Amino acid sequence: MFALAAGATAAGTVFEAMAVKGQAESEEAINEYNAAAARQKAGATRTAAAEEKAVLRERMRDALARNESLVASSGFQMAGTPLQNQMNVINDYAHDIGTLGYQRETEAKQLMNQARLFEYQAESARKAGKLGLGATLVGGVGRMAQIGIMKKALEK
Repeated sequence: MFALAAGATAAGTVFEAMAVKGQAESEEAINEYNAAAARQKAGATRTAAAEEKAVLRERMRDALARNESLVASSGFQMAGTPLQNQMNVINDYAHDIGTLGYQRETEAKQLMNQARLFEYQAESARKAGKLGLGATLVGGVGRMAQIGIMKKALEK
């Protein structure tokens, strides 16, 4: 009877330890995947920002060229109001480009912070898995010792 109890306890401890280890490994893998995804999205955000800023610069150049063409075709000189108009176009686009850059960089930094958080959570899961595995094994040894003590007590 005690051999059966000891065997069941040992088997239960092994299965419990495997479950604890599997759970920790799953959590670690999920968090590492999420960290990689966040880092990738941060990179994509920065790349998209550079492309969007290039598009805005091109639009600004087109707008300036249109304005210059209109002024030249009308016979006016690029001074006074036409020049002020060009400056306004430049200022508007510069503001938009700067704002876009700031917003995208802020978003990328938030994603990198999120990646670091996922990495921390993966490390925590790894450590918790090791602690849980150790606790399970120690608990199993304790239960086996109790069975041994009970057996000796009953044999007396």
